[in-house]
Amino acid sequence: MIKYIPRSAALLALASGALTAHALAQDSGALLDALVQEGVIKESKAEAIRAKLAQDFSKTSAGKIKLDSSIKELKIYGDARFRYQWDEIRSQLKNASTSDDKRSLQRERIRLRIGADAKLSDEFTAGFQLSTGQTSDSDNQTVGSAGEGGGFGKFPLYISKAYLGWEPIKGLGGVIGKQTNPFYTNEQGLVWDADINPVGLSEKAELHKLYGWVGPWEVTLNAGQFTFADNNEGWKSQANGTDLATDAFLFQAQAVVGFKFDDSHKLTAAPGFLTYNSASAKNATGSVLSGGSATASTVNGSGFAAANGTRGLQLLLLPGDFTTKIAGIKTKLVWDFSYNLDGETRAYDVYGLTRIGAIGSNGSNRRSATDDYAWLVGLVFGENKKKGDFSLLANYRATGLTAVDPNLNDSDFANSRLNTRGFKLGVGYNLSNAVVLNLAYQNAFNLRSELDSSAITGSATVPWSKAGVAGSLADRNNVQIFQADVTVKF
Repeated sequence: MIKYIPRSAALLALASGALTAHALAQDSGALLDALVQEGVIKESKAEAIRAKLAQDFSKTSAGKIKLDSSIKELKIYGDARFRYQWDEIRSQLKNASTSDDKRSLQRERIRLRIGADAKLSDEFTAGFQLSTGQTSDSDNQTVGSAGEGGGFGKFPLYISKAYLGWEPIKGLGGVIGKQTNPFYTNEQGLVWDADINPVGLSEKAELHKLYGWVGPWEVTLNAGQFTFADNNEGWKSQANGTDLATDAFLFQAQAVVGFKFDDSHKLTAAPGFLTYNSASAKNATGSVLSGGSATASTVNGSGFAAANGTRGLQLLLLPGDFTTKIAGIKTKLVWDFSYNLDGETRAYDVYGLTRIGAIGSNGSNRRSATDDYAWLVGLVFGENKKKGDFSLLANYRATGLTAVDPNLNDSDFANSRLNTRGFKLGVGYNLSNAVVLNLAYQNAFNLRSELDSSAITGSATVPWSKAGVAGSLADRNNVQIFQADVTVKF
């Protein structure tokens, strides 16, 4: 009982707590009130202690940070990554100037991200993030590259997140702005690159929280409506079957279903659907109507921003994972799957393939039913949280020519090219709680080697030249990439 505590002991507890001045300065009020109420100390003494704690706290580094009264909680975070990367690329066709189909490239790259998440009230949250790299699927800057720190120049920073969140009821809410991808993806990059932060609206309903379900089931419904390209509403004409006067929007809906067998075993599956409206990503001449350079506006350098580049995509998605433990270490079996319900439109009207069985068609550029499928299976062993932790990664994937949007998929694997298959291996080790070393190797090959690259819009050696195409889509016979990273988290 608190009134029998010797006064010297009570004061000693307060004095020792002052060593953690930040926590005590904010939380000691209730304790002091209780001591006064129980007669352990006088009110005048309590006020003197409060004043002393406030004075001590103001002298600490935390006490010098002043926050607006509207902010209840603030989390500041960031990371810096230093990377060595080696690429070896074998193209379908030889380079006209070098008469060679192979290219090797070595780069040193740097990435910096810093951001803040704020709790404004029980209902509202907000945040931002700044990062190097303008393309949305990569924050890397190549050291020494023109415009990216060449000659010891400085690296630019860009807004990679700026959002406002609202959750009026626990488990039910939404976000507006440039935000973390709200969809479950298992972070393997078959459909969504982990670096992409879409901009627009998203909604979430966690049914197990809304209805107070008690048991092993968790069900969350996610939806998103995101702005992909801003077009000029003054355009009234149609070109190449596209609507040049309508902004391009991406829509996705998803149900994340989890079943927890016990503390060590959980199954997660997330069926979903992704599509775009019938709008143009570029105007009829191939010029970007907004968004700056072609590389930036097409999301990644291998993207596809032809006038009808968002057409023919109606993707059924099924990512998931099974979490377990092997030898006491957290292990995940991961998978992903995508099937394009509108693969024919994508193949014929967008990529220019010949219809299956067409009279006089070139067999090497005909559409195949396998073009519409993409799948991945892999294993993640361990996780990197504290000093001495390690992880292993292995996965295999196959990506058909029409199965995913090349503006969204992983920019690293096969340089985001389509019509590929291959594997990725990785290992991570925590040198300290905040410093992680990662090594990764990936090797990708053609999925269909018979494609006639010169007959397909946007593939092989015709980037920037056909129908407003921004980047090649299926021009690789083989892509090998090795990456060595040191990441510092703070």
